[in-house]
Amino acid sequence: MDDNWHTDDLNLQDRSRPITAIHLVAFSPWETAHSTFPPREVNDWYLFLELDNQTWIRLDVVPGLGDDELRCKIRLVSADRSYPPTVVHKRTSTVNGTMTLENLVETTHRNDRQKYKVTNVGEGRRHWYSTFIQDLEKGNVISANERPVHFEMSWFFMDKNACAASPIIEGTFLT
Repeated sequence: MDDNWHTDDLNLQDRSRPITAIHLVAFSPWETAHSTFPPREVNDWYLFLELDNQTWIRLDVVPGLGDDELRCKIRLVSADRSYPPTVVHKRTSTVNGTMTLENLVETTHRNDRQKYKVTNVGEGRRHWYSTFIQDLEKGNVISANERPVHFEMSWFFMDKNACAASPIIEGTFLT
């Protein structure tokens, strides 16, 4: 992993454990407001990688690097439990075959997804997540769901029962 990855909270043994499923989850923006940008009516999304031993890795795209604080790092955090029950939406994909975090990092680098910059108002994280999931579906790493990930992420989920259209704003992949 290069310096685009923040791994201070990642257990070393989790790098080589098999990933069995990938959960894309949405939280209310008022629960998870980043200090860099005020909350807006856009959900905060995270990936949770479910490992074969019932432990988890949370993958988060975090802005805050560079002079303008818009460049992102991919933060990996080991956890002994999954996402909290307060999520307002989730999408689960099972892994086809065997994949580890090391394989996932290699795929991310091969597709040039490790360097990313959000917009001037801090949006664009949903674009990174949806592109990342689409890469995994195209590579047959995970099975494609019946609804495209871009469609699912283009909604603002106020709670588990209510949503409104919320177009995805694109950030910039850097090379």
